[in-house]
Amino acid sequence: MAIGKRVGNRFANIGSGGNFFGDPKTFESEEARKLASQQGFQRFADALGMAAAYETGDAQRIALAQQGIQQRKIQQKNAEEEKKYKAFLEEFPELKKIDEAFGRQAVYSAYQANKNAEAAALERERDIQTLVGAGLTKEQALLKIANVDDKFIFTDNQNTPEKIIKGVNESVENFQEESGVQDVYSNLGEAFGPVDALQSGLSAVTRPLGFEIESETNQAVRARDNLNNEIRANLVDDYTGRPNVFLLEKIEGLLPTWSATSETDARERYENLKSNIDARVKSLEDGLKGNLLSDANKEKYRNDLYKTRIVQGKLEAAILGLKNNKSSLDTQNIEYGSGKFDNYYKN
Repeated sequence: MAIGKRVGNRFANIGSGGNFFGDPKTFESEEARKLASQQGFQRFADALGMAAAYETGDAQRIALAQQGIQQRKIQQKNAEEEKKYKAFLEEFPELKKIDEAFGRQAVYSAYQANKNAEAAALERERDIQTLVGAGLTKEQALLKIANVDDKFIFTDNQNTPEKIIKGVNESVENFQEESGVQDVYSNLGEAFGPVDALQSGLSAVTRPLGFEIESETNQAVRARDNLNNEIRANLVDDYTGRPNVFLLEKIEGLLPTWSATSETDARERYENLKSNIDARVKSLEDGLKGNLLSDANKEKYRNDLYKTRIVQGKLEAAILGLKNNKSSLDTQNIEYGSGKFDNYYKN
């Protein structure tokens, strides 16, 4: 290697934050190495200049040397910012005309306004999909988001209880087909049993090291935990929408959360929980059919029915994914009221 390049590499060390006598650093390109070398040489020159100024003991000369270094750093920073700005305009050529007419600040304002508009459009699309998932058509969802009164949205009597329930059921079926729920829980049996409990425990130790023992077991454990969390979220609220501690304790007693439990026991527990989910679905459907709700509260019922039917479908898939053996676990039902709906989303 030529002496000039070796010296250049030493200065590149300084320019990239190292020291002159360290081993040559590796750069992503020759251009990057040359830039680091130039910066290193400038730092070296600055250090020599400051040393010479301090050697004289002249306070004015020391101050001028410091001022020169500071000005050079400012110029260097401005040059880097200018380079980045030009690259930014190359990436977004539609902003060049704004730059020519109004300057840099207008470019940044236009760019931020565009980003805000994209975020708002994404949020609007999410709101539309939520309403469509709850049973509305896309046209109705658009009107709903535009705050159009329900009496103008549902002029064709689409808001009848029967059509709401039918729309929710169709949306749930579409979700199950697109998400592959059956496949997710097909090997749920891997999450239960003494051997699986041991494998899950070992994986908790080995996962930080970068590998897992029996990844299928751990996938099943994660599927089980996600399902349990969804069951909690769906059943833990009482009719006023506030967390109900009594229900939570009862649900926790039913959930199969321990890997060492048998597949049969886990299946029985999920069957018992499903009976409560089934009861909740029926309560919501009966509430819709009761004709005691305002249009706004029908929306709340519609959304809750959709979420509950999703959990119901996942529970059905989980039960099919476990063994068919049955245990003697007693069925425990969680009471959801007397069949009256006066306290549930009613104005």
